[in-house]
Amino acid sequence: MIEKLYYFSHWLYIIKMPFLPRLLMLINHLLFKVSIPYKAKIGKNFKLGHGGFCVINSYTIIVNNIFISSGAVINGPVVIEDNEIIAPNSVVLKSVPEVAIVGGVPAKIIGWVKDLDYDIMKNENWKEGYMPYLTEKK
Repeated sequence: MIEKLYYFSHWLYIIKMPFLPRLLMLINHLLFKVSIPYKAKIGKNFKLGHGGFCVINSYTIIVNNIFISSGAVINGPVVIEDNEIIAPNSVVLKSVPEVAIVGGVPAKIIGWVKDLDYDIMKNENWKEGYMPYLTEKK
């Protein structure tokens, strides 16, 4: 829902609708505690983890297949490349290369998406029991 409100408000901004983009941004902020300006450029398949508490700067460019966890702050004129994961409560102040996992204050590269055993963008619902325990990669 948050993502759809952003995309709709950004589309209204592109077609030069004067008031509605600001209203939708305010609704997103009030209902979900997410500050995503309609002027920010965000590509396809953008996901926010657990809803809100996320702040994104107007001058940010977010490309495709990005997962931003709750509590993340993306500040400044930065570019977030394809296939990224922004960890919870991270503060991103610099541009991030493709397929990186970033976390911390300020954010640093803590891993790579290609090394994960699962696809973070899939919304898998486990119908039988719990997921197996984590194991070390060999």
